[in-house]
Amino acid sequence: GLRAYLYDMFRHTEDLEEAVTRRAEARKNRVEFIFHALREMTSAQFEVCVDTLMVGVVILNAIFQGVQSSDRAGTWVVADAVFTAAFAAEVCVKLKLHGLRGHFCGPAGLGSWVDASLVVIDLCYLTIVLGFPGV
Repeated sequence: GLRAYLYDMFRHTEDLEEAVTRRAEARKNRVEFIFHALREMTSAQFEVCVDTLMVGVVILNAIFQGVQSSDRAGTWVVADAVFTAAFAAEVCVKLKLHGLRGHFCGPAGLGSWVDASLVVIDLCYLTIVLGFPGV
């Protein structure tokens, strides 16, 4: 009855106060705040964040591709490796979010195949460049 209702009401209020306190503490430490925000996101919200981040990575990659010289010196190979790792991580995150079938056979399946193919091609390229430097 009334006792149970009041107990639930006070318990809910305490939970809300605790959540507000946790958020305030998390804001003090930005890294903790970011992880807290990531834990609170739905998978759709997280995917939008990943997609937004990857737009920035694609733009940076395009700039690096436009600036790099034709000799593919060590600095450029490192940059290529970093971008390849970022693109591979994106594919892994999307696989985790959607599963194998959902990622490659879902509504964005064709784009997913293109992305994964480009990552595999870039990994092969880096293997050749790093494994056989004279080629």
